[in-house]
Order: sequence, then structure tokens, then C-alpha cells
Amino acid sequence: MMKIAIRADGLPGLLDQAPDGIEYLSLDCFDTLLWRNVHAPVDVFADLPFPGGAMQPRVSAENAARRVAINKHRRHDVTLDEIHAYLTPDTQPEERAALIEAELEAEARHCFAFAPVRDLMVEAKRRGLKIILVSDMYLSEERLRTLIGRTAGEEVLALIDRIFVSSEYGYGKALGLFGDVLKELGVKPEAVLHVGDNPVSDQEAPSELGIHTAHFIQFDEIAQQRLRLEATAASMMEPGARVSVPVIQGHRAQISTRTNDDPVFAFGHDVLGPIMHGFASWLRDEAEEMSRRAGKPVKLLFLMRDGHLPAKAFATLYPEWADRIASIDLSRFTAHAASFTDAKAIESWLVPQLRANDAGGPHLARQLLFSEDEIAGIGEMEGNFLERVMRPEMLDKIIERSAAFRERVLAHLRMHGVEDGDAVMFVDTGYAGSTQNIIEPVLRDRMNLTVAGRYMILLEFWRAGNDKKGLIDIRHYDYNALAAIYSDSSVIEQFCPIGRGSVIDYLDDGTAIYDAHTINLRQSTCRARAQSACLSYLRDAGSAQVAPPRSDDADGRRRAAMAALCRFLFLPLASEVEMLASFQHDRNLGTDWMIQMMDADAARNSLRRRGLDRFLVHYNTRRGHSALSGHPPISRLAA
Repeated sequence: MMKIAIRADGLPGLLDQAPDGIEYLSLDCFDTLLWRNVHAPVDVFADLPFPGGAMQPRVSAENAARRVAINKHRRHDVTLDEIHAYLTPDTQPEERAALIEAELEAEARHCFAFAPVRDLMVEAKRRGLKIILVSDMYLSEERLRTLIGRTAGEEVLALIDRIFVSSEYGYGKALGLFGDVLKELGVKPEAVLHVGDNPVSDQEAPSELGIHTAHFIQFDEIAQQRLRLEATAASMMEPGARVSVPVIQGHRAQISTRTNDDPVFAFGHDVLGPIMHGFASWLRDEAEEMSRRAGKPVKLLFLMRDGHLPAKAFATLYPEWADRIASIDLSRFTAHAASFTDAKAIESWLVPQLRANDAGGPHLARQLLFSEDEIAGIGEMEGNFLERVMRPEMLDKIIERSAAFRERVLAHLRMHGVEDGDAVMFVDTGYAGSTQNIIEPVLRDRMNLTVAGRYMILLEFWRAGNDKKGLIDIRHYDYNALAAIYSDSSVIEQFCPIGRGSVIDYLDDGTAIYDAHTINLRQSTCRARAQSACLSYLRDAGSAQVAPPRSDDADGRRRAAMAALCRFLFLPLASEVEMLASFQHDRNLGTDWMIQMMDADAARNSLRRRGLDRFLVHYNTRRGHSALSGHPPISRLAA
């Protein structure tokens, strides 16, 4: 007798392993043929119009109906109508019927057919086999057929010869339903091969009768743990999660098809993939909307270095946009360098940078475009730093050099296809869009550009008034939630950059000049592998679904991306912490300031001494050790 376990990639070729004499391919329905675009089946109930949220009342009503069925009627399964009789005992029949219809509609909104199982069904028919569905389900056969037709399509429904539903027999697969199946089909057990995801109902129970079985394993243990923790993160960050909205996980099916179990590949595929999918699809919608407003095609300018992976993700998903996207080397440092148009502009930038009694520093002088020899001379002048650089002769140098720098920035943009009068969209990971704030007035004045900014995360405490949005921003989350993400966001940033130094200047023709690249080889290699895995996810996006569910919309992808991001930031797995052990963060301010991403010993000591609320990673800089020194925490990751 055949009794095996199988992953998604093995499903289309399963029949090659089947013993001779198979006449029927038997399939479980939910989580085998039909999947839901949510974390757990109960998430569907959040869509029901029920005061205070339907999930808990709906679960309680089903439990009550089952207890009565067992104790009073000696049945071990119930129907949807019986469940709703307990959910709404005092309502009129038409009101109850409307709520039942709402649940059926919610199922239809979230369900889709899993493509590898559809492929298995097609192959079974090619070999002359009959196909049956055997499902533990409170839906009637008629309702289940309707659901399959609406979500998998009539072509898939037509492949199914018989459907057996536990609610119409009074007991499920583990309690004897397969015996009735064999009796009604009039075949011996060895003529049936059953495939399903439940190790008891779909393997142990039919195997005891002599039915051949293949236990379908949806996820490896790490992926299963990630998805469970993502649901937890969604419940923390989304006030309405599992009350008024389900926990959407549209990436479950794609993750199931992954065949590479290397931890770095799995991270890039299962975590970065869904995040970048949500970001890129939102960017396309935003660019199309901006194009309609502007009356012209919008050019997407991905800001290097952190815009590298978003640019690759977008190009992978939407290759038809190739002539409208460009990777631009523009940073806060170079944007500031091009913005010093007069004394007021210089002073408005410099004053907020200085602390009380601050003598200034080489990094500020470099930003003001002074040479190293001039910086040494500034240090010997009388007065504080502000007084020294605001002298007329110093201002003249800054303004003149900034004007020349500005021309080089404009040449860089033109080199990448930006023309006068264009509508452009800056794209970056975030967070306040400061580069856009700095350079946008220059671009409006010198090139007559219409400028917008779209960011993965946008956190503006003081709004600059520019056209900005974030996939994750104040429209959907409050400042506390956004600040929590911002505090740890540099962790995810480490997987986005291109492997080179930060831009510090340009040649006259616009060619970018970079500082030395100091990220260690292990980090660079790990990042490249994770990015490659992310793009692998995007190349295959949607291939695990026969047709996308209706809940696979912009809002669902945003919430799924948010949950995946927050899970990684706040609930990392041990393998992810180990992956980050050697990572450093380049502050990218025209300095050599490097931050160690994780110090497990310091974090462990902090946990023991101060508790969970102070469980923050300490970090080092090249200028000496700093621990909780007033800077935002870089990560809460720990061993």
C-alpha cells in the first residue's frame, strides 16, 4: 500500500508513483484543492456583518451546534444552517438567510484553486482516472459545488465526478466517511489514491482501510512558524484584525511551492518577496493615477542605494514599464550639496544640525563643500562654527560650489532620461522623504518637473507639503505604530541596497562618484542571495493560483506586507538572527559611521537587567561604543 508525504512541487508528478490499479483520485477540498487568501479558516468570519466582530461568536456557535449534534442527535458533524441557528437564535428566517449568504460570499471572496492540485487533476483525467472530493465540511454538496465553480472555475469543477461532504453523512473522514465512499463507489480500497493535508483525516484514517494515501505537506516548519507569527504581528498592528478584517496572507500558496530550504533563500523568498510584491504593485497603481492627473507618463526614479531592490522588484513584475523607470544616485548628502542657493538656505540647514555650544564638526563642513585643508583652517578660526561659516567669504564659496554641484546633479538626471517638464516619482524605502524635500524646489525651478514621492514607509512628524505617500503611512496606521517600525527599520534596509558605496559627487557629465564600499563580504553575499530569492518569488507571483481571489487587492497586499515586515522586525526567527549576526549599517551621511546591527551579548544582558521593555540591541560606531545613547534603536533582534 502506498503511504507517502509530498510537497507542492511533487503533486503534478504524483501519479507516476501510484501503484497499478488506481481508478480514483480522491482529494481533500480545503487547503488542498481550495485555499483561502487568509491565515486561518476562521479569518473569513471577520467579513461577516456582526456587531463587535463575528469571529468569536461564529466559532462559539459552531462549537455549540456540534455539542448538541453529538449529545442529542448522535451525529458528529453539523450543517451551516444549524451553526447559524445558534449564532442568531432570535432573528427572523430572512435575516438568518442573509447572514448565511454573507458567509458564503466571504468564502467566495477569499477562496482560490491551488494550481499544482489542478495540474494533478488534469493529469489524472488524461490517464483515465475518475476524481472525487472527500471533505470534512459544514457546507452541503450543492453549496460546495457552487463555491468551487465560482472560485476555481467551471473547468476545474467539471473535472470532479463525485463530492462527499461530512455534513451530509453526520461524521467525518476520521470517523468512517471513507467507508461510505468506498461503498457508494463500489470499489476496493486499493483502487483509490487519496491526497489531503490533514495527517489523521487524510492519511491515517484512509490508510487503515487500505486506501493509498499521499499526505500533502503545505509548508516546512520554518514557513509555518513565520506565517503564524505574521498573523500575530497583524493582530498587533491592525486594530481591526480578526474583528472587522481578516488576516490576509496572499503569499501562502507561493511559499508552499518553494523548493529551496536554505535559510537565506527562504527568507528572501518568503519575507522579502511578499513585502516587495505589495510595494511594487502599489507603486504601479500610484504611478498610473499620477499619470492620469499629470496628463503624461510618469517616470519612476528609484533612489540608490536603498531603492535597488524595489527597482529590481518593480522591473520583474512589470517589464513593460522598462522605459519609464531609472535608478538614480541621489542621497541626502548630494541633495543638500545642491540646495545651498543663498545664505538663508545655508543657515536654515545648518542651525538645526548644531547642538548647544556646538563647535561644529568635519562632517558638517564637508556637507558645506569645504575641502579637507579648508576644514582644518575653519577649526582654527575664532567664534563658534555657525559664526565661522556664515562669514561673507565663506558663504560665497558655499554658494558658488553648490551652484556647480547643482549642475552636476541635473546632468545626472538627464543622463538617466529625465527631461524638462517631465512628471517624476521618487521611490525609496522611506522614511520622511527628506531627499525629496531638499531637491524638489531645485527641480521645479530648473527643470520644471512635477515631482511626487512614494515610499515603502512614510513617517513625517512635520509635513513638508510635498506630494508624498507611503505604502505604510498615517492613512492606515497611527504615529505610535509607524514610530515602532521606524525604530527598527534599518534591519530590512540592509537587504535593499546595491553593493556599492554612497554617492558623494558627480562628474560634469553626470556620472556618479561613490565613496569607499566598506560592507563586509559575508553581509554582501548574504544580501545578494536574499535579493535573488526575492526576485524568484516575484517571477513566479500568482503561478500557484488558478485564478486570484477577489480579496487579492491593493488593501490586502498592503496589510500582508505590513504583517510580514513587522513579524521580521519584532518576532524574528533564530535563523534570521543568526543571518544578521555580522551585519553592519552604513548611516549614508557622507561619513564613515558604521553601526553593528546586532550584539547578542549586550541584548541578553539588557534583557536580564532591564526587562523586555528595554530589550534593545546596543551598537558600536567607529568613534567608540554607544549604548542607548539617545539615538533611535537599530534593532530589537537578539539571540
